[in-house]
Amino acid sequence: MDYVCPTLFWPRWPGLPRTQEFTELAAGTQVGIYPTLSPLPAWLEEDIQQEIGPIGADDAARLTRYKQGFCQLGRQIYDEGADGISTFNWYFHLFQADVPNLWCEYYGYGQGGAAIQAQVLSVMDDPQELADYCQRPMDISVYTSR
Repeated sequence: MDYVCPTLFWPRWPGLPRTQEFTELAAGTQVGIYPTLSPLPAWLEEDIQQEIGPIGADDAARLTRYKQGFCQLGRQIYDEGADGISTFNWYFHLFQADVPNLWCEYYGYGQGGAAIQAQVLSVMDDPQELADYCQRPMDISVYTSR
């Protein structure tokens, strides 16, 4: 076995798989541990149920909350000994598709959230790059222009 990607079924933040337990089980082996970080926080699902709508490119408060959630959970995964992070079921790229009823709109991360996901995905393979990203001011303009 080369690697294991622990995940929760229907994972929502702040839930994470038991990363530390998996890293302890894999100690002394060549098995990599890549826990799955879901793109769906519980608060965002609640916003959709309350018909608040998806995160827009101009929604600074929710964009910041979304970015900080990814940063916190990503750092936690690495702090618990993971070799990397799995991004199974991240569909942010569908925002750019001309298809009605996109999965990302249904779950509410919208154009602004899709931009945050694209940024996080580009740095999450390196704990230091992720930490640096977390400290940078937010700029999603590159990711939200069509």
